[in-house]
Amino acid sequence: MQHVIFPFLAALFLYSCIKPAISAEKAMPVQKPNDCMARVIVLDDSLGKARNRACQTVSLSETIRQYADGMEKISYRGCPSDFTEAFRKHREAWLALIPVTDQYPGLRGEMHVLFKQLESGEHAERFKPLVETVWDTWAEVEAAMKR
Repeated sequence: MQHVIFPFLAALFLYSCIKPAISAEKAMPVQKPNDCMARVIVLDDSLGKARNRACQTVSLSETIRQYADGMEKISYRGCPSDFTEAFRKHREAWLALIPVTDQYPGLRGEMHVLFKQLESGEHAERFKPLVETVWDTWAEVEAAMKR
């Protein structure tokens, strides 16, 4: 009897350890494309509001990393592929800012104010096209929502 119970208990134990690691995305029902996009936009809006204020207390680079990490955790399951791809590119555009923002670890303030400072500062020539890519990729997200 012990020969049967031990493997069963071991399997049960392993399953209980692995189960929490199963993605919540798999448990989430597939949403209609418009519902999925609306949910993602609401989540991104919330992340964006936090991002805009976070750089008042942490570096701009850390703020961008936190925002990008939050974007990566969003489930795009059920969203159209062009929308998902546009968000991926948008996230990458944000991350591309970090080599410049790393030059200013002590800079603090509301994000848009800091961006204006950087767009007219020492690294403006490098920073401006990167910020433009952020806004261009956001335009791609908006365009994907309309299709």
